[in-house]
Amino acid sequence: MDDLSIIDDIYQYFNDEPEADNYERQVADTARNVSQKKLKVEQLCQSEEQLVHELGAFQKYYLVPLQRWTQEASNSELFAKYPQLCSQIAIEDLDRQISNILAVHRQFLNEFKERLDMWGPTQFISDIFGNFHEKLSVYEPLLNSYPSTIVTFYTLYSRSSSFVKFLELSMLKSDTPMRELLYYLKNPVQRLTSYASSLSHLISVTEPSHPDYRALIHTRDKFAYYEKKHQRLIKDRLGHIRALEASRSVVGSPAMVTSSRRLYITGQLIRVDLSDPQSTQDTRTYLLYNDYFFFCQKIKPKQTKHQYKGLINLRNADIFPLSPQTIHKITHAKKPSALAAAFKRNKADSIVPQNIYGFQLATHEVSPENSSGTVLPGSSVCSGVPTPNINLGKHQFVMRTQTEAEQNAWIYLLKK
Repeated sequence: MDDLSIIDDIYQYFNDEPEADNYERQVADTARNVSQKKLKVEQLCQSEEQLVHELGAFQKYYLVPLQRWTQEASNSELFAKYPQLCSQIAIEDLDRQISNILAVHRQFLNEFKERLDMWGPTQFISDIFGNFHEKLSVYEPLLNSYPSTIVTFYTLYSRSSSFVKFLELSMLKSDTPMRELLYYLKNPVQRLTSYASSLSHLISVTEPSHPDYRALIHTRDKFAYYEKKHQRLIKDRLGHIRALEASRSVVGSPAMVTSSRRLYITGQLIRVDLSDPQSTQDTRTYLLYNDYFFFCQKIKPKQTKHQYKGLINLRNADIFPLSPQTIHKITHAKKPSALAAAFKRNKADSIVPQNIYGFQLATHEVSPENSSGTVLPGSSVCSGVPTPNINLGKHQFVMRTQTEAEQNAWIYLLKK
């Protein structure tokens, strides 16, 4: 009997050990989540603090002085001359809108700081996000007036050297490092789509037993609904800002900034020469608008601006992923010479060890003056320069991208 009792004791001892381990692991996981949650809240607080600082600098060094600049006689003439393209009211409205948005974010930040000062394992933060969500309507006037704002700034950039000098002086006068004007136009719009994701990160490090857990999920869902509801509008406004950015970075661009023109995507593509399919020499920046697709001169070292080169006609074009045959041509190295083969007698043709991504584009009209791309047939670019005559025929473009995500984005937007 004593032996059996010893066996029972040993069994009981080893049977309890996993439960003790699980408890200790659970305690450790909870402590780690509490620590990570505080860290994420601190990071979000720092991000909000930076946004508040940037919005304040935008208003102080750009918007307020700009309103005084527009009142000067030599500058006000431009607004009178182009009333449909250049609006003083748009600039005044922008200043007021940024001021209102800044006040909301400043309050949001202050509430965060107060909670961090008394942080503990059971601290609530969902109510702070909830209060902020109720005030998101402050962004509506900004989003609704952006077309007029963007066209106004494009007109000032393109028709007033005094405006460009004003911006340069504004950056020099500031007591803090300043970015270009376009950054501050884009920043608050981009920020709108970040809060649902931030809440998801906070939820991931919040214990389901935490009293704020369900409220965080509910608040996250409200932000996600807001983002979904405004997704199309936000994308449209960002596309408009990108069009303005491109007008500043592409010399000789035919794509003027209008109230309806949007830049969908821009990036570097490698055009494949099927006679030398592994060459990456023809690397250029391509820009796809809702009504234009054009490319710039080949990329050069230390290049700060791009030079417009030509247009590609997408009318009735066929767009599809790279064919297996094209990928095979790109991935297979050239056959070695007879001398090289003597040293590699027992080796098969080498294969390039990388994934190949890209797309093929078959256009149906080609300009005789530009074998690498065309404009839309029978049309003229917005700069007023007439396009060359178009000869019917097919032209093939084989483009490589760096990643599969880029490939899918280009194909989707080209077909749009």
